[in-house]
This record gives sequence, C-alpha cells and structure tokens, in this order.
Amino acid sequence: MCSSDPTSKVHDITVADGRMYVSAWDSGLWIYDMTSVATQMPTFLGSTPGDNTHSAWPTDNGDYVVTGEERSGGGILVFRITENVGSVTLTLTDQIAFPSTEAFSVHNQVVEGYRLFNSWYELGLRVYDIDPVTGLLNLYATYDTPVSAWGVYPYQPSGVVYVSDMATGFYAFSFSTSILEGTVTEASTDAPIEGATVRTLDGSKATTTGADGTYRLYVRSE
Repeated sequence: MCSSDPTSKVHDITVADGRMYVSAWDSGLWIYDMTSVATQMPTFLGSTPGDNTHSAWPTDNGDYVVTGEERSGGGILVFRITENVGSVTLTLTDQIAFPSTEAFSVHNQVVEGYRLFNSWYELGLRVYDIDPVTGLLNLYATYDTPVSAWGVYPYQPSGVVYVSDMATGFYAFSFSTSILEGTVTEASTDAPIEGATVRTLDGSKATTTGADGTYRLYVRSE
C-alpha cells in the first residue's frame, strides 16, 4: 500500500485524529486518511522519503509530524503538514542527529502538544519543544540513562514520564513544570469552542481545545 517496491516494509504505524502515519523502513513516511476506513480503504494523502524510518508521531493538532530514523547516525526530523484539497504537503523544518561515536541513533519518539519526547541509544531521554510557528526544535531536558533508552511514555496525568533502558530497567521522571489549563467559551452564549488555538505569551507552547472547549499545556516553571 505504501510502496511499489515489494522488498519495502512497514515498521510502525501511528493513528491519530482520523489519520494513519506509516513509517516505511525503506521509503519514508506515508500519510493516509482513515475517516472512512469502515467502508473503504485508507486514502493516500502524501509522503516524504526517509532512510530506515522507524516511527512517527504528529503534534496534537496535526500541523507537524516527527519521524525517527534507526540507523547509524540516524536522528529525528520535523515536518510541517500543509493541507491541500485531498492531499498534504510535507516540508522539513528541523532535524537533529548525533555522530555515531556519540549515539547510534534515536529509537522512539512521541509528542504531547508541541513537546517531543525521544529515547536514544547511548543518550537516554531527550525532550524538545517544537516551535508552533517555525517548527524548530528547542532542547527542554535531558537524562542520560546508563546504557540505551528504548521506550518513552509521557501521558500520565501527573506529568511523570516513564522511560525504559535496555540494560538497567525502568525510570520515572518529573520536570519542573506548571500546568496551564482552562476552557474556551463563546462570550455571548458560554458554549464551548472546539479547535481554538491557545498559546503562551512567548509563543513557545500551543495547543488546541477539545470538543468540550478544554485545553491543557505543560509549561516550564521558572
């Protein structure tokens, strides 16, 4: 479905908000519309080449997607998703990799809001903020686990982040952050507004409201 090359393989998929993000090992990232999957095959929207594309994860509102390449010197790539009629265009906005003498590659990444959590071979946990306007990455926090971080899970309501290391086991991290949350409503009717964009004053963090008008942002405590 994602390549005419019969030797190409899919390593991982992520499904979010009616879209499927396919990490094809030999042919990069492929995006499909899944909204009518109950009655028809997924509809191809767009793709971008990659080299050992291991996994991909979109921002909460789907305006960016981050891929990771598991190969010697492989790193993370951020793409802006531009909506067209019946298709999307992917534009590279930033990328980070390290020499193979420092780290073999990134392994997994997940995104919460505009915050990117990465597990790296030899480098442990690395956390970046994706600038909602430029798509550039800003380093937020790091923790070098003793051997190689394998997986990362940042979705606890408490904000605690779980990381697994291939040799030394399980880690739990908390960050010096504050939670900014609330509800956006229509002034005249007090009805909740879905899809409103909420940004911090400096523009470094942003999210969109849910169906009930609520939002939540994790911001660094100074």
